Parts: sequence; C-alpha cells; structure tokens
Amino acid sequence: MQRAIQSSWTDAGMISLGFFRILEIELNQRIVHPLVRRLDWDTLPRPTGRILQNLLPKIKKVRDGNTSGLELGAIYHLLNQTRDPRPDEQISQVLHDAIKASLNDIGQIAYKQGKLEDLIGDEARETYRNPPAHSRFLPLSVATACKEYVEKALEVIIEGTAKNIPAAG
Repeated sequence: MQRAIQSSWTDAGMISLGFFRILEIELNQRIVHPLVRRLDWDTLPRPTGRILQNLLPKIKKVRDGNTSGLELGAIYHLLNQTRDPRPDEQISQVLHDAIKASLNDIGQIAYKQGKLEDLIGDEARETYRNPPAHSRFLPLSVATACKEYVEKALEVIIEGTAKNIPAAG
C-alpha cells in the first residue's frame, strides 16, 4: 500500500480553480443564460457607462453562441452595475428586470443587498481563483477552504434561483 505524499510543495491551485469554475457555470446557467433569452435585442437601450459598454458585447457573444457564458469578472460587473439601476443608464434597468425575473423572493433580496455579487467579489476571487489562474502557488488548506466556500455559495445561488431550473426527468 502506498502512502499519500505529504509535501509543503504540493500545489492545490487546480483544485481551487475547479471549484470556482463550478460557481461560474451555475451563475451562467441560472442567471446569464435566462437574461440573454429575456432581452429584446431590437429595443435594448445603448449603454452610456464604460462598464456596461464593455459588458454588452460579451453578453451578445453568449446570445450568439460564441461563448458558453460570461467569466466571473463579467458576471460580477453585471450584478454590481444592475442591482441598483441608475436612472441615467436605461439599460441598467432593463438588465436588472431580466435578472430579477430569474430569481425567487430570496434571490431578489440577495441580489438587491449585493450578496450575489459578493459571492464572486474581489476578496473571494483573489483568495481562491486568481492565484492558480495566474500561476501562483495555493496550499491544500486554501483549496479545502475553497471547497467549503463554494458549497455555501452554491446554497445561496440555488436557494435564490430554485424556481427557474426545471426538474430532471
């Protein structure tokens, strides 16, 4: 019987990156893809703010099937820029309404309070996702903490969007 190798050089970054990818997939499936289907692309207001101007072409790529979804940073900006729509940015209200339609009452509260975007905010991304994504070492203890973090984040996402995923079968 072989023993597992115990080493301080063991990099668990890919484990952490994989767990965070699960969040990206779930947020795309439960929020981004329904948003894309709900938008009336012919009447969509033109964004005036820089962040939404940069985000709209990425959303169009999802619509056109040129990508499987948005990356975490783009999802973060989408949630952040739309949770409290600005009156001077009409598209933020349109996107806000389309996102809200994907959420049940619990999810709408989490969205309004910024809890959904915080799940993938700077602190979480810098702790769990960015080190392995940028070739930095990540110890197993952080990958283990990432697993626990993602499990809790998934509970929030699933609880807030449960009505919108069809039952299997």
